[in-house]
Amino acid sequence: METSKILVDADVIIHLYKCDQLSLLQQLFPKRILILDVVYSELIKNPTINTHIQNLITFKQAQLIDFPTNDFDILKEYNQLKRSKGLGESACMAVCRFQKNILASSNMRDIGPYCRTHSIKYLTTMDIFAIAYKKGLLTVAECDHSIYQIKSKGSNLIKAIDRIEDYFIDDFEDEKLTY
Repeated sequence: METSKILVDADVIIHLYKCDQLSLLQQLFPKRILILDVVYSELIKNPTINTHIQNLITFKQAQLIDFPTNDFDILKEYNQLKRSKGLGESACMAVCRFQKNILASSNMRDIGPYCRTHSIKYLTTMDIFAIAYKKGLLTVAECDHSIYQIKSKGSNLIKAIDRIEDYFIDDFEDEKLTY
């Protein structure tokens, strides 16, 4: 059984918030969800999600952790990455590279090549829905409705996929069920 921590970037939290499925993180990965202070700072700027983020931490559904500024390798990697990527994504990628955490982010354009190059395991919002479906926490209809809600509220998910069944055809990797 995999015991790596799941380091969650802001986009995944925002997606799950928009479809009222934030509880999936705790249900799927109990006591394994980490939020870096850099990501937390991005999230609390949004007044509509602020209380929900506070609740995740207060009720120990996620653990807020400091960016490891005392680790030279992580700091160097972060400074390199943030030149071309967002601060939260850069921080998450740098930490996951050197601490062997699993990255949860849906910005595949930025994280995909990096994760493949450095053998970092990752989950997207769509992966989280797929895992929730495979584990019986969501039905196909609930997954599809969640995807619809996220998109209708102005967020992008992977490709132009509107149905979880379409995601299973070409994109979902069964290995992620063991994360």
